[in-house]
Amino acid sequence: NNLPFLSPGNDSRANLRLLLADKKAAPLAPKALSEDDLSQGFGPVPFPVYRLAAASSAETEPDSDDSPTAELDTLLTSLGVKREEYKTAGEAFLSGEGSRCRSNDDDSATAFIRQVVKADIPATERALLAKARLQLLTTCTWDGPVI
Repeated sequence: NNLPFLSPGNDSRANLRLLLADKKAAPLAPKALSEDDLSQGFGPVPFPVYRLAAASSAETEPDSDDSPTAELDTLLTSLGVKREEYKTAGEAFLSGEGSRCRSNDDDSATAFIRQVVKADIPATERALLAKARLQLLTTCTWDGPVI
């Protein structure tokens, strides 16, 4: 059924986009339904989440310097922080599997670190914030280490 509900498993970017559109804060312009979508029974609602997403960074060339990992590494280097672990906790989920950890990836860490670099705070605090955000990339359990 199409009854909407929020739970930690579906508290996602798609829901955020829908809530922002409802408040008229950000327009919602889903991609058109494909023949494959229609054959799977999708209509305007429910819809596959990819219809709300812009072209993903996964569509860039693997050797391209435009990857989120390359940008994150560049930002971290400017802060004097070295990334030790490149595997993120969100990678443990299957494609399409709902979890709050799905968005805990290089893209979200890059957006955070970009703001840290711009922030008017001492360099030591910038480095501490960057290190803490890197630790979050590898954590996705309630019983994980306290950061």
